[in-house]
Amino acid sequence: MLHRIKTSAALLCCIFLLPLGSTAQPNDTQPRIVTLTPHASEMVFAAGGGQDIVATVQASDYPAGVRQLPRIGSGLGVEVEPIIAQNPTLIVGWPSPLLDRLQTLGFKTFASEPQHLDDIPNEIDALGKALHTEVFAQTQSASLRNRIQVLPHFQPKTPLRVAILVDFEAGFAIGGQHILNDVLSRCGAVNVFAQQPAAAPLISAESIWATQPNLIIVGQTDQNPIQLPPKLANLKAKVLAVNADTLFRPGPRFIDAAELICNQLQLATQ
Repeated sequence: MLHRIKTSAALLCCIFLLPLGSTAQPNDTQPRIVTLTPHASEMVFAAGGGQDIVATVQASDYPAGVRQLPRIGSGLGVEVEPIIAQNPTLIVGWPSPLLDRLQTLGFKTFASEPQHLDDIPNEIDALGKALHTEVFAQTQSASLRNRIQVLPHFQPKTPLRVAILVDFEAGFAIGGQHILNDVLSRCGAVNVFAQQPAAAPLISAESIWATQPNLIIVGQTDQNPIQLPPKLANLKAKVLAVNADTLFRPGPRFIDAAELICNQLQLATQ
């Protein structure tokens, strides 16, 4: 998403498992999967179908197996025709009018955008069933469930106030309709922008200052240190930089971000 645009576009948080159609499919039995988001590629790999992905979008770069695949557009600008040209047996991506149209045309689709941590392993299991790779998928999902179960889970008398920003330059925060809110809730914190109606509201330094967060979580796209901008220099808030791909892609690696956030929040309450 390129990072700023892609991320905000991905913050439509609802999960749908669309019915699987049966027409307009190749006659052979070899699966041909097209993924329309980076996190969809990661989910398919976790479910055991990575070797069957035949095309993906520009930003899809993990795991390494997707990097040499044909590209069918960006996460925001995929047309129907290049997808159809791949003769897919399954198309995986965000819930969207594009996916709805492809389903109407008879293609099998799987729409994914987890709202809660548990939705990630649940979707991996569902993909494994769709791909007939249940055993592999269940092994991966069980590992993720174990990690979710042992996350620090506490409820302080006064929840910590957290602002989650795409980055300081873009000016976008995370609103209340995102899986990150489930992480904060589990770990004794609240999102200071949870009441914003937009999935990724555009905010100013002044609005951040007004919320007086205890912690600011920022998506990090490189190794450069992240510091509060001058307008927020006197704000009494810690800054936690988290790899943007793990933070904003709700796939298996999102559990890495959840662990980092919860551990940081636990330390802040001690």
